[in-house]
Amino acid sequence: MAGVFADYQVCATYWVSKPIYLLKAMKFLLLSITLTTLLGPLVVPPRPASTPASDEAAIQTVIERETQAYLDRDATTQANCWASTGDLSQRVGLNDGQVVAANGNQAALRRGLSNCFRQLTEPDPATFRHTNYRIRIRGDAAFVTFCQMMQCADRPDEYSHQTRYLEREAEPVQAWQWKIVHSGVLYYQPKPDQLVNNQTTPKP
Repeated sequence: MAGVFADYQVCATYWVSKPIYLLKAMKFLLLSITLTTLLGPLVVPPRPASTPASDEAAIQTVIERETQAYLDRDATTQANCWASTGDLSQRVGLNDGQVVAANGNQAALRRGLSNCFRQLTEPDPATFRHTNYRIRIRGDAAFVTFCQMMQCADRPDEYSHQTRYLEREAEPVQAWQWKIVHSGVLYYQPKPDQLVNNQTTPKP
């Protein structure tokens, strides 16, 4: 230990006796502190421990938040439920047999939602229920199927079978959160014998 402190004293004497080197050292120290302050938030924290139950709950939460954001005409919240990087996709099968397809990144999704909500300015008063969740998780990827029923007083109930593909993102701002990558919706009109619970919930 004496040798370590001796070396330290020699080093300190050298830096003090050479003001130009001391100035350079101080600049380097300030630069290091500045970079740490600026880049610190960009460092992805370790992935927190999770269980299948907590992952399933988190997945259902983001799916239902995205649906509610659409009804609220909230483009920012809805877009934030989707993955921030890579290609995203959506396929919607309508009752008349037509299929609506969309592809793009989150920025394109955000623009599309903003343009859509400029025309649909009023929030949709409908309420929704998701049932029959089936969730398959493998690592940081998940495939989900469920049934959705949408109800509103001034129009017929809407029923759909839906799928989601999600990935857990290791992004700096919202690290290790589940985000939607693909959404599939198939609308259908159930027959009376396909409904249960007083015609409120489609059978799986």
